Amino acid sequence: MDMRYRLLRVKNQAGKWSNGIVWASDHRLKTLAKRGYITLFDSTHKTNFLQFKLFTWMCRTEVDHKTYLPCAGALLDSESGDTIAAALAQICHWIKDLGLEWRIKYALTDDSAAEQRAVALTFTEESKESLGNVFGEVEHLLCQWHCKQTLNRQLHGDVLTPANRHLQAALWSRRTEAGCDESIQAALDSIPDGTTIKKKNKPWDPKRYIREEWQATKRRWGNYRRMQEQILMQVRTTGGNEGWHNQLKTALGLRKNQNSPFSLAGVLETWEDCARVIDARYKKGLSQWNTKELSVCTEFPWMKQFPFPAQVILNDHLVAAQNRQVEESQITKELTESNECDCKEFWKCLLPCEHMLEAFLYGDAVEPDWDKYSSLFLDQKFDVYEGKRTEVAVDAGADSEGDRSMEKISASSKLDMEETANRIKDRRYAIEDQIRLSGMTLENAERVMRAYNQSLAMAAEKLAGMSINEHLQLEASDS
Repeated sequence: MDMRYRLLRVKNQAGKWSNGIVWASDHRLKTLAKRGYITLFDSTHKTNFLQFKLFTWMCRTEVDHKTYLPCAGALLDSESGDTIAAALAQICHWIKDLGLEWRIKYALTDDSAAEQRAVALTFTEESKESLGNVFGEVEHLLCQWHCKQTLNRQLHGDVLTPANRHLQAALWSRRTEAGCDESIQAALDSIPDGTTIKKKNKPWDPKRYIREEWQATKRRWGNYRRMQEQILMQVRTTGGNEGWHNQLKTALGLRKNQNSPFSLAGVLETWEDCARVIDARYKKGLSQWNTKELSVCTEFPWMKQFPFPAQVILNDHLVAAQNRQVEESQITKELTESNECDCKEFWKCLLPCEHMLEAFLYGDAVEPDWDKYSSLFLDQKFDVYEGKRTEVAVDAGADSEGDRSMEKISASSKLDMEETANRIKDRRYAIEDQIRLSGMTLENAERVMRAYNQSLAMAAEKLAGMSINEHLQLEASDS
Protein backbone atom coordinates (compact mmCIF):
# COMPACT_ATOMS: atom_id res chain seq x y z
CA MET A 1 0.00 0.00 0.00
CA ASP A 2 1.42 3.42 -0.98
CA MET A 3 -0.31 5.41 1.79
CA ARG A 4 1.70 7.99 3.75
CA TYR A 5 0.75 9.34 7.20
CA ARG A 6 2.17 12.07 9.42
CA LEU A 7 1.11 13.15 12.90
CA LEU A 8 1.12 16.92 13.41
CA ARG A 9 1.71 18.98 16.53
CA VAL A 10 1.81 22.71 15.84
CA LYS A 11 1.85 25.82 18.02
CA ASN A 12 -0.68 28.30 16.65
CA GLN A 13 -0.80 32.10 16.75
CA ALA A 14 -2.31 32.09 20.23
CA GLY A 15 0.55 29.98 21.56
CA LYS A 16 -1.62 26.87 21.97
CA TRP A 17 -0.69 23.45 20.64
CA SER A 18 -2.80 21.88 17.91
CA ASN A 19 -2.80 18.23 16.89
CA GLY A 20 -3.76 16.35 13.77
CA ILE A 21 -2.91 13.78 11.15
CA VAL A 22 -2.35 14.26 7.42
CA TRP A 23 -2.31 11.45 4.83
CA ALA A 24 -2.00 10.81 1.11
CA SER A 25 -1.18 7.96 -1.26
CA ASP A 26 1.68 8.12 -3.76
CA HIS A 27 -0.47 7.64 -6.88
CA ARG A 28 -2.79 10.48 -5.86
CA LEU A 29 0.14 12.71 -4.94
CA LYS A 30 1.45 12.16 -8.47
CA THR A 31 -1.91 13.25 -9.87
CA LEU A 32 -1.97 16.29 -7.58
CA ALA A 33 1.52 17.28 -8.73
CA LYS A 34 0.46 17.11 -12.41
CA ARG A 35 -3.15 18.30 -12.23
CA GLY A 36 -3.04 20.61 -9.23
CA TYR A 37 -2.62 23.78 -11.31
CA ILE A 38 -5.76 24.88 -9.49
CA THR A 39 -6.16 23.01 -6.19
CA LEU A 40 -9.38 23.04 -4.18
CA PHE A 41 -9.50 22.44 -0.46
CA ASP A 42 -12.18 22.78 2.15
CA SER A 43 -13.14 21.41 5.57
CA THR A 44 -16.20 19.76 7.03
CA HIS A 45 -17.19 19.02 10.62
CA LYS A 46 -18.94 16.34 12.66
CA THR A 47 -17.27 13.35 11.02
CA ASN A 48 -15.75 11.99 14.28
CA PHE A 49 -16.52 11.99 18.00
CA LEU A 50 -13.34 14.02 18.79
CA GLN A 51 -14.74 16.87 16.65
CA PHE A 52 -11.57 17.13 14.55
CA LYS A 53 -12.18 19.04 11.29
CA LEU A 54 -11.74 17.01 8.11
CA PHE A 55 -9.82 18.72 5.28
CA THR A 56 -9.52 17.40 1.73
CA TRP A 57 -7.24 18.65 -1.06
CA MET A 58 -8.65 17.99 -4.53
CA CYS A 59 -7.78 18.65 -8.16
CA ARG A 60 -9.75 18.38 -11.35
CA THR A 61 -8.63 15.48 -13.51
CA GLU A 62 -7.94 15.66 -17.22
CA VAL A 63 -10.72 13.22 -18.18
CA ASP A 64 -13.56 15.75 -18.19
CA HIS A 65 -14.81 19.02 -16.72
CA LYS A 66 -16.46 17.60 -13.59
CA THR A 67 -14.35 14.76 -12.14
CA TYR A 68 -12.42 15.89 -9.05
CA LEU A 69 -9.95 13.55 -7.35
CA PRO A 70 -9.41 13.63 -3.55
CA CYS A 71 -5.61 13.63 -3.36
CA ALA A 72 -4.81 14.23 0.32
CA GLY A 73 -6.67 14.59 3.60
CA ALA A 74 -6.15 15.78 7.15
CA LEU A 75 -7.98 15.63 10.48
CA LEU A 76 -7.11 18.66 12.62
CA ASP A 77 -8.34 19.63 16.08
CA SER A 78 -7.90 23.33 15.28
CA GLU A 79 -8.91 25.25 12.18
CA SER A 80 -5.99 27.63 12.52
CA GLY A 81 -3.87 28.88 9.67
CA ASP A 82 -0.69 27.51 11.28
CA THR A 83 -2.07 23.97 11.56
CA ILE A 84 -3.45 23.93 8.02
CA ALA A 85 -0.13 25.34 6.75
CA ALA A 86 1.74 22.49 8.46
CA ALA A 87 -0.47 19.95 6.66
CA LEU A 88 0.07 21.78 3.34
CA ALA A 89 3.84 21.84 3.84
CA GLN A 90 3.85 18.10 4.54
CA ILE A 91 1.99 17.41 1.29
CA CYS A 92 4.58 19.53 -0.54
CA HIS A 93 7.46 17.54 1.03
CA TRP A 94 5.86 14.22 0.05
CA ILE A 95 5.51 15.37 -3.56
CA LYS A 96 9.14 16.50 -3.56
CA ASP A 97 10.19 13.11 -2.10
CA LEU A 98 8.65 11.50 -5.20
CA GLY A 99 10.96 13.61 -7.36
CA LEU A 100 8.06 15.79 -8.56
CA GLU A 101 7.04 19.44 -8.36
CA TRP A 102 3.57 20.63 -7.41
CA ARG A 103 2.27 22.73 -10.32
CA ILE A 104 -0.05 24.68 -8.04
CA LYS A 105 -0.69 28.23 -9.24
CA TYR A 106 -4.15 28.79 -7.73
CA ALA A 107 -5.71 27.70 -4.45
CA LEU A 108 -9.51 27.79 -4.39
CA THR A 109 -11.28 27.78 -1.01
CA ASP A 110 -14.33 29.27 0.65
CA ASP A 111 -13.93 32.60 2.47
CA SER A 112 -12.27 31.03 5.53
CA ALA A 113 -9.61 33.41 6.86
CA ALA A 114 -7.64 30.45 8.28
CA GLU A 115 -7.41 28.72 4.89
CA GLN A 116 -6.36 31.95 3.20
CA ARG A 117 -3.67 32.51 5.84
CA ALA A 118 -2.44 28.91 5.48
CA VAL A 119 -1.87 29.36 1.74
CA ALA A 120 -0.03 32.66 2.33
CA LEU A 121 2.18 31.05 4.99
CA THR A 122 3.03 27.98 2.91
CA PHE A 123 3.50 29.19 -0.64
CA THR A 124 5.99 32.03 -0.74
CA GLU A 125 8.71 32.88 -3.22
CA GLU A 126 11.24 31.83 -0.57
CA SER A 127 9.65 28.39 -0.17
CA LYS A 128 9.71 27.67 -3.91
CA GLU A 129 12.93 25.63 -3.73
CA SER A 130 12.45 23.98 -0.34
CA LEU A 131 8.85 22.86 -0.98
CA GLY A 132 9.15 22.23 -4.71
CA ASN A 133 6.15 24.29 -5.85
CA VAL A 134 6.76 25.43 -9.41
CA PHE A 135 5.19 28.89 -9.33
CA GLY A 136 6.35 30.07 -5.90
CA GLU A 137 3.65 32.34 -4.48
CA VAL A 138 0.19 30.90 -5.04
CA GLU A 139 -2.75 33.12 -5.95
CA HIS A 140 -5.72 32.56 -3.67
CA LEU A 141 -9.19 32.54 -5.21
CA LEU A 142 -12.49 32.40 -3.35
CA CYS A 143 -15.42 30.12 -4.16
CA GLN A 144 -18.01 32.29 -5.89
CA TRP A 145 -20.93 30.30 -4.46
CA HIS A 146 -19.73 30.92 -0.90
CA CYS A 147 -19.18 34.60 -1.76
CA LYS A 148 -22.78 34.80 -2.93
CA GLN A 149 -24.01 33.24 0.32
CA THR A 150 -21.89 35.65 2.37
CA LEU A 151 -23.25 38.67 0.50
CA ASN A 152 -26.84 37.49 1.01
CA ARG A 153 -26.17 36.92 4.70
CA GLN A 154 -24.46 40.27 5.34
CA LEU A 155 -26.23 42.65 2.95
CA HIS A 156 -30.00 42.34 3.07
CA GLY A 157 -32.97 44.52 3.88
CA ASP A 158 -34.29 47.62 2.12
CA VAL A 159 -31.15 49.69 2.69
CA LEU A 160 -28.48 47.08 1.83
CA THR A 161 -30.16 44.99 -0.88
CA PRO A 162 -29.14 47.41 -3.69
CA ALA A 163 -25.50 47.15 -2.55
CA ASN A 164 -25.83 43.37 -2.59
CA ARG A 165 -27.15 43.52 -6.15
CA HIS A 166 -24.21 45.61 -7.37
CA LEU A 167 -21.65 43.32 -5.72
CA GLN A 168 -23.38 40.26 -7.18
CA ALA A 169 -22.92 41.86 -10.63
CA ALA A 170 -19.18 42.21 -9.94
CA LEU A 171 -19.11 38.62 -8.68
CA TRP A 172 -20.84 36.99 -11.65
CA SER A 173 -21.06 39.34 -14.64
CA ARG A 174 -18.57 42.18 -14.94
CA ARG A 175 -15.87 41.21 -17.45
CA THR A 176 -13.25 43.90 -16.81
CA GLU A 177 -11.55 45.31 -13.74
CA ALA A 178 -12.97 48.75 -14.55
CA GLY A 179 -16.46 47.26 -14.63
CA CYS A 180 -15.84 45.49 -11.32
CA ASP A 181 -14.68 48.77 -9.78
CA GLU A 182 -17.81 50.53 -11.04
CA SER A 183 -20.11 47.95 -9.46
CA ILE A 184 -18.24 48.12 -6.14
CA GLN A 185 -18.45 51.91 -6.16
CA ALA A 186 -22.14 51.71 -7.06
CA ALA A 187 -22.64 49.42 -4.05
CA LEU A 188 -20.94 51.96 -1.80
CA ASP A 189 -22.91 54.86 -3.29
CA SER A 190 -26.21 53.05 -2.80
CA ILE A 191 -25.77 53.14 0.99
CA PRO A 192 -26.54 56.55 2.56
CA ASP A 193 -23.61 58.16 4.36
CA GLY A 194 -23.59 57.54 8.09
CA THR A 195 -25.55 54.29 7.85
CA THR A 196 -24.85 51.97 10.80
CA ILE A 197 -26.62 48.74 11.63
CA LYS A 198 -26.71 46.85 14.91
CA LYS A 199 -25.19 43.39 14.72
CA LYS A 200 -24.75 41.39 17.92
CA ASN A 201 -25.67 44.57 19.83
CA LYS A 202 -22.76 46.47 18.27
CA PRO A 203 -22.78 49.18 15.58
CA TRP A 204 -21.72 47.86 12.17
CA ASP A 205 -20.66 50.07 9.25
CA PRO A 206 -21.67 48.41 5.95
CA LYS A 207 -19.56 50.80 3.85
CA ARG A 208 -16.45 49.98 5.83
CA TYR A 209 -17.29 46.28 5.51
CA ILE A 210 -17.53 46.54 1.71
CA ARG A 211 -14.26 48.48 1.45
CA GLU A 212 -12.27 46.13 3.68
CA GLU A 213 -13.78 42.75 2.85
CA TRP A 214 -14.72 43.14 -0.82
CA GLN A 215 -13.05 46.11 -2.49
CA ALA A 216 -9.62 45.23 -1.07
CA THR A 217 -9.92 41.58 -2.17
CA LYS A 218 -11.67 41.99 -5.55
CA ARG A 219 -9.02 39.97 -7.41
CA ARG A 220 -9.90 36.90 -5.35
CA TRP A 221 -13.62 36.88 -6.09
CA GLY A 222 -14.37 39.22 -8.99
CA ASN A 223 -15.60 37.72 -12.26
CA TYR A 224 -13.12 39.84 -14.24
CA ARG A 225 -10.22 37.77 -12.85
CA ARG A 226 -11.89 34.47 -13.77
CA MET A 227 -12.39 35.71 -17.35
CA GLN A 228 -8.63 35.88 -17.90
CA GLU A 229 -7.96 32.10 -17.95
CA GLN A 230 -10.17 29.32 -19.22
CA ILE A 231 -9.49 26.99 -16.30
CA LEU A 232 -10.66 29.77 -13.93
CA MET A 233 -13.87 30.17 -15.95
CA GLN A 234 -14.48 26.43 -15.64
CA VAL A 235 -13.59 25.96 -11.95
CA ARG A 236 -15.41 28.69 -10.06
CA THR A 237 -16.55 26.98 -6.85
CA THR A 238 -15.51 24.39 -4.29
CA GLY A 239 -18.43 22.24 -5.43
CA GLY A 240 -16.00 19.35 -5.94
CA ASN A 241 -15.17 19.45 -2.21
CA GLU A 242 -18.80 19.83 -1.18
CA GLY A 243 -19.86 16.82 -3.25
CA TRP A 244 -16.97 14.73 -1.94
CA HIS A 245 -17.69 15.50 1.72
CA ASN A 246 -21.40 14.74 1.19
CA GLN A 247 -20.44 11.41 -0.37
CA LEU A 248 -18.17 10.67 2.59
CA LYS A 249 -20.84 11.50 5.19
CA THR A 250 -23.32 9.31 3.32
CA ALA A 251 -20.82 6.45 3.48
CA LEU A 252 -20.44 7.07 7.22
CA GLY A 253 -24.24 6.98 7.57
CA LEU A 254 -24.38 10.49 9.03
CA ARG A 255 -27.38 12.80 8.77
CA LYS A 256 -27.22 16.59 8.83
CA ASN A 257 -26.08 17.99 12.21
CA GLN A 258 -25.74 14.47 13.64
CA ASN A 259 -22.80 13.89 15.99
CA SER A 260 -20.54 11.16 14.65
CA PRO A 261 -19.66 8.02 16.65
CA PHE A 262 -16.58 7.34 14.48
CA SER A 263 -12.96 7.49 15.57
CA LEU A 264 -10.25 9.23 13.54
CA ALA A 265 -9.11 5.85 12.22
CA GLY A 266 -12.68 5.02 11.17
CA VAL A 267 -13.01 8.28 9.23
CA LEU A 268 -9.63 7.78 7.56
CA GLU A 269 -10.54 4.24 6.50
CA THR A 270 -13.88 5.39 5.05
CA TRP A 271 -12.13 8.30 3.31
CA GLU A 272 -9.80 5.84 1.59
CA ASP A 273 -12.65 3.50 0.60
CA CYS A 274 -14.57 6.35 -1.02
CA ALA A 275 -11.41 7.64 -2.71
CA ARG A 276 -10.93 4.26 -4.38
CA VAL A 277 -14.37 4.69 -5.97
CA ILE A 278 -13.24 8.02 -7.47
CA ASP A 279 -9.99 6.36 -8.59
CA ALA A 280 -12.01 3.76 -10.51
CA ARG A 281 -14.17 6.47 -12.08
CA TYR A 282 -11.03 8.33 -13.11
CA LYS A 283 -9.53 5.23 -14.76
CA LYS A 284 -12.82 4.51 -16.53
CA GLY A 285 -12.90 8.07 -17.86
CA LEU A 286 -9.38 7.65 -19.26
CA SER A 287 -10.32 4.40 -21.00
CA GLN A 288 -13.50 5.92 -22.51
CA TRP A 289 -11.92 9.17 -23.66
CA ASN A 290 -11.90 8.30 -27.36
CA THR A 291 -13.95 5.08 -27.40
CA LYS A 292 -17.37 6.07 -26.06
CA GLU A 293 -19.84 8.29 -27.90
CA LEU A 294 -23.33 9.70 -27.33
CA SER A 295 -26.31 8.33 -29.25
CA VAL A 296 -26.97 11.84 -30.60
CA CYS A 297 -23.85 11.41 -32.77
CA THR A 298 -26.02 9.42 -35.20
CA GLU A 299 -28.08 12.53 -35.94
CA PHE A 300 -25.14 14.93 -35.78
CA PRO A 301 -22.10 13.05 -37.19
CA TRP A 302 -19.74 15.99 -36.61
CA MET A 303 -19.85 15.19 -32.90
CA LYS A 304 -17.88 11.98 -33.54
CA GLN A 305 -14.77 14.09 -34.14
CA PHE A 306 -14.72 15.00 -30.44
CA PRO A 307 -13.80 12.89 -27.39
CA PHE A 308 -16.69 11.74 -25.24
CA PRO A 309 -16.42 14.46 -22.50
CA ALA A 310 -16.45 17.18 -25.18
CA GLN A 311 -19.51 15.52 -26.75
CA VAL A 312 -21.30 15.91 -23.41
CA ILE A 313 -20.61 19.65 -23.39
CA LEU A 314 -21.60 20.06 -27.04
CA ASN A 315 -24.82 18.13 -26.45
CA ASP A 316 -25.71 20.51 -23.59
CA HIS A 317 -25.13 23.43 -25.96
CA LEU A 318 -27.20 21.70 -28.65
CA VAL A 319 -30.15 21.23 -26.28
CA ALA A 320 -29.88 24.89 -25.23
CA ALA A 321 -29.89 25.95 -28.92
CA GLN A 322 -33.01 23.87 -29.58
CA ASN A 323 -34.71 25.36 -26.51
CA ARG A 324 -33.89 28.86 -27.74
CA GLN A 325 -35.76 28.08 -30.95
CA VAL A 326 -38.79 26.94 -28.99
CA GLU A 327 -38.87 30.21 -27.05
CA GLU A 328 -40.09 32.82 -29.51
CA SER A 329 -38.69 35.67 -27.41
CA GLN A 330 -35.10 34.51 -28.02
CA ILE A 331 -33.37 36.42 -30.82
CA THR A 332 -30.62 34.63 -32.77
CA LYS A 333 -27.36 36.16 -31.59
CA GLU A 334 -25.06 37.83 -34.09
CA LEU A 335 -21.66 36.11 -34.48
CA THR A 336 -18.26 37.63 -35.22
CA GLU A 337 -16.70 37.77 -38.69
CA SER A 338 -14.93 34.48 -37.94
CA ASN A 339 -18.31 32.85 -37.27
CA GLU A 340 -17.68 32.65 -33.50
CA CYS A 341 -19.44 33.98 -30.43
CA ASP A 342 -18.21 36.30 -27.70
CA CYS A 343 -20.27 34.73 -24.90
CA LYS A 344 -18.67 33.22 -21.79
CA GLU A 345 -19.75 29.69 -22.66
CA PHE A 346 -17.72 29.76 -25.89
CA TRP A 347 -14.64 31.27 -24.30
CA LYS A 348 -14.83 28.89 -21.35
CA CYS A 349 -14.09 25.75 -23.40
CA LEU A 350 -13.47 27.05 -26.95
CA LEU A 351 -16.23 24.74 -28.17
CA PRO A 352 -19.22 25.93 -30.28
CA CYS A 353 -21.78 27.41 -27.89
CA GLU A 354 -25.57 27.38 -28.10
CA HIS A 355 -25.57 30.63 -30.11
CA MET A 356 -23.17 29.25 -32.72
CA LEU A 357 -25.10 25.98 -33.03
CA GLU A 358 -28.41 27.84 -33.28
CA ALA A 359 -27.06 30.12 -36.03
CA PHE A 360 -25.72 27.09 -37.93
CA LEU A 361 -28.71 24.77 -37.52
CA TYR A 362 -31.55 27.31 -37.73
CA GLY A 363 -29.98 30.42 -39.21
CA ASP A 364 -27.78 31.33 -42.15
CA ALA A 365 -24.36 30.95 -40.49
CA VAL A 366 -21.78 28.73 -42.18
CA GLU A 367 -20.94 25.37 -40.63
CA PRO A 368 -18.42 25.66 -37.78
CA ASP A 369 -14.89 24.43 -38.47
CA TRP A 370 -15.18 21.12 -36.58
CA ASP A 371 -11.57 20.16 -37.36
CA LYS A 372 -10.36 23.35 -35.72
CA TYR A 373 -12.30 22.79 -32.50
CA SER A 374 -11.65 19.05 -32.24
CA SER A 375 -7.90 19.58 -32.79
CA LEU A 376 -7.85 21.15 -29.33
CA PHE A 377 -7.74 17.60 -27.93
CA LEU A 378 -5.29 15.99 -30.37
CA ASP A 379 -2.35 15.91 -27.95
CA GLN A 380 -4.00 16.68 -24.59
CA LYS A 381 -7.17 16.01 -22.69
CA PHE A 382 -8.90 18.60 -20.50
CA ASP A 383 -5.53 19.63 -19.10
CA VAL A 384 -5.22 21.65 -22.33
CA TYR A 385 -7.09 24.44 -20.52
CA GLU A 386 -4.52 24.79 -17.71
CA GLY A 387 -2.65 28.06 -18.19
CA LYS A 388 -4.59 28.88 -21.37
CA ARG A 389 -5.41 32.59 -21.34
CA THR A 390 -8.53 33.96 -23.00
CA GLU A 391 -8.90 36.94 -25.30
CA VAL A 392 -12.39 37.75 -24.10
CA ALA A 393 -11.30 40.87 -22.23
CA VAL A 394 -9.28 42.47 -25.03
CA ASP A 395 -7.65 45.77 -24.13
CA ALA A 396 -9.01 48.58 -26.27
CA GLY A 397 -5.56 50.23 -26.48
CA ALA A 398 -3.22 50.04 -29.44
CA ASP A 399 -1.43 46.75 -30.02
CA SER A 400 2.32 46.95 -29.39
CA GLU A 401 3.06 45.22 -32.69
CA GLY A 402 0.48 47.18 -34.64
CA ASP A 403 -1.27 44.11 -36.05
CA ARG A 404 -4.61 44.07 -34.31
CA SER A 405 -7.17 42.24 -36.39
CA MET A 406 -10.68 43.48 -37.11
CA GLU A 407 -11.96 40.56 -35.08
CA LYS A 408 -10.15 41.74 -31.96
CA ILE A 409 -11.36 45.30 -32.52
CA SER A 410 -14.92 44.01 -32.83
CA ALA A 411 -14.61 41.88 -29.69
CA SER A 412 -13.20 44.84 -27.76
CA SER A 413 -15.98 47.11 -29.03
CA LYS A 414 -18.67 44.63 -27.98
CA LEU A 415 -17.07 44.36 -24.55
CA ASP A 416 -17.13 48.16 -24.20
CA MET A 417 -20.80 48.15 -25.20
CA GLU A 418 -21.58 45.56 -22.52
CA GLU A 419 -19.81 47.69 -19.93
CA THR A 420 -21.80 50.73 -21.08
CA ALA A 421 -25.03 48.73 -20.82
CA ASN A 422 -24.06 47.70 -17.30
CA ARG A 423 -23.40 51.34 -16.37
CA ILE A 424 -26.86 52.26 -17.68
CA LYS A 425 -28.40 49.52 -15.56
CA ASP A 426 -26.40 50.63 -12.52
CA ARG A 427 -27.60 54.21 -13.02
CA ARG A 428 -31.20 52.99 -13.21
CA TYR A 429 -30.76 51.04 -9.97
CA ALA A 430 -29.23 54.15 -8.35
CA ILE A 431 -32.23 56.27 -9.38
CA GLU A 432 -34.59 53.64 -7.98
CA ASP A 433 -32.61 53.65 -4.72
CA GLN A 434 -32.82 57.46 -4.50
CA ILE A 435 -36.56 57.38 -5.15
CA ARG A 436 -37.08 54.73 -2.49
CA LEU A 437 -35.05 56.61 0.13
CA SER A 438 -36.59 60.02 -0.67
CA GLY A 439 -40.17 58.98 0.04
CA MET A 440 -41.26 60.39 -3.33
CA THR A 441 -44.89 59.93 -4.38
CA LEU A 442 -45.71 57.25 -6.95
CA GLU A 443 -46.74 59.91 -9.46
CA ASN A 444 -43.39 61.72 -9.25
CA ALA A 445 -41.49 58.41 -9.26
CA GLU A 446 -43.18 57.49 -12.54
CA ARG A 447 -42.28 60.90 -13.99
CA VAL A 448 -38.60 60.47 -13.04
CA MET A 449 -38.37 57.00 -14.57
CA ARG A 450 -40.23 58.14 -17.69
CA ALA A 451 -37.79 61.04 -18.11
CA TYR A 452 -34.85 58.67 -17.67
CA ASN A 453 -36.17 56.33 -20.38
CA GLN A 454 -36.83 59.29 -22.70
CA SER A 455 -33.22 60.45 -22.22
CA LEU A 456 -31.99 57.00 -23.22
CA ALA A 457 -34.23 56.94 -26.29
CA MET A 458 -32.99 60.39 -27.39
CA ALA A 459 -29.35 59.33 -26.96
CA ALA A 460 -29.97 56.13 -28.96
CA GLU A 461 -31.70 58.08 -31.74
CA LYS A 462 -28.81 60.56 -31.95
CA LEU A 463 -26.29 57.69 -32.06
CA ALA A 464 -28.21 55.90 -34.83
CA GLY A 465 -28.09 59.02 -37.04
CA MET A 466 -24.34 59.65 -36.72
CA SER A 467 -22.03 59.00 -39.68
CA ILE A 468 -18.60 57.34 -39.43
CA ASN A 469 -16.91 60.74 -39.86
CA GLU A 470 -18.96 62.18 -37.01
CA HIS A 471 -17.85 59.27 -34.80
CA LEU A 472 -14.21 59.97 -35.69
CA GLN A 473 -14.65 63.70 -34.95
CA LEU A 474 -16.24 62.87 -31.59
CA GLU A 475 -13.40 60.49 -30.70
CA ALA A 476 -10.83 63.14 -31.71
CA SER A 477 -12.50 65.82 -29.56
CA ASP A 478 -12.57 63.44 -26.55
CA SER A 479 -8.89 62.62 -26.89
